[in-house]
Amino acid sequence: MIVAAALVGLPVGTYLTRLIWRVPQKEVEHPSADHCTACWVELERRDRIPVISWVLLRRRCRRCGAGIPAWYSAVELGTAIVFGCTAARFGLTAALPAYLVVGASMVALSVIDVQRRLLPNRIIYPTGFVAGPLLVIAALIEREPLRIAGALGGGAATFAAFFLLHFIKPNGMAFGDVRLSFLVGMAVGWLAPSLVPVALLAAFMSSAVFGLAYGVATGRGLKATIPFGPFLAAGAELTILLSMSIRSPWSVG
Repeated sequence: MIVAAALVGLPVGTYLTRLIWRVPQKEVEHPSADHCTACWVELERRDRIPVISWVLLRRRCRRCGAGIPAWYSAVELGTAIVFGCTAARFGLTAALPAYLVVGASMVALSVIDVQRRLLPNRIIYPTGFVAGPLLVIAALIEREPLRIAGALGGGAATFAAFFLLHFIKPNGMAFGDVRLSFLVGMAVGWLAPSLVPVALLAAFMSSAVFGLAYGVATGRGLKATIPFGPFLAAGAELTILLSMSIRSPWSVG
């Protein structure tokens, strides 16, 4: 099942590369067609095989010879890894579809935030509208309705905390991070509300360490700025995937 999930993750990763390119560009024409971003010629089927086509084409468009960015294949492989790890964590359970949706969204949002310092509503909102009902259905199927309260409470708590940070220092916490925090709190809170602080702590600590290293490497020191979305997504995903073995320091008993 892990292998099957990973194989499904490859074409999903291909679809995510379209979102990553098109959503920030607000490109809406021919949404189902893959095309070269240099010559705009639609790709042939043989050139759409995840990862393999990139290697066989030697990282260049068959028509115009323009370079194909390596992050395309990185997203495809990354999504496959996320899907495989998610299947390993949840198995064939009712919660698996919801967390596959969340994982795919976190990959796309992280790449967009790195490239453009942007967390688009056109990805965050649909993710919530799809993952939320799937988590509700999973809780009902598993006969654990309290998980719904945990998801809503986790989402509301993280949103309120991040909204306060944004209100205090708008330049330090963008509102896209506030919106993303609700998804993080919802997804992690469904598993256990006590894991939400763990995910946030992992996000803040990893961003602080990386930010300090980046500031030293670039000579900008504490003035260096980095996107927070990828760290928030990574903290959430690691907590979700390792939740069976994590004991929250805030848990009781």
